[in-house]
This record gives sequence, C-alpha cells and structure tokens, in this order.
Amino acid sequence: MDLQHALKNLIDNGTNIEYFDNGYVIQINKDIKVFEEGKRTLKKLTQTQQNKLLLQARGGGLDPKKTKNQQG
Repeated sequence: MDLQHALKNLIDNGTNIEYFDNGYVIQINKDIKVFEEGKRTLKKLTQTQQNKLLLQARGGGLDPKKTKNQQG
C-alpha cells in the first residue's frame, strides 16, 4: 500500500490530516502526531509544537513579534 492510499484510508475513517511543508499533521482523538517525509515513524508533539504546526498547516504561519514603536 502506498502513502497516498494509506492517507486516503485514514481520512475515510475520520482521522483529521493536514499537509504542511514537509509532511502531514495527523490528529487521532486528542493526540496530534506528525509524519515527516523521509522518516519512517510518527512523532508525538508537545502542545506548543502542535499549535505551531497547525497554524503553519492552515496557512496562518507565524507572525514576527510586534516591536514597540518609540517616538520621541
């Protein structure tokens, strides 16, 4: 079974999958795992890593931190 067929089966079974630059974010129940292209296993992420990747996958990206304008 190739990767495309496996991903289609997961989506059909109700698993939430989102694509990002070099892999897939897979949400199974409350756990979010990442499959990166070129790697063989899923990696479980911390909450901070999950938020960052989900923003990136949904096209939001990360905004640079706002700098305080100093006018004097």
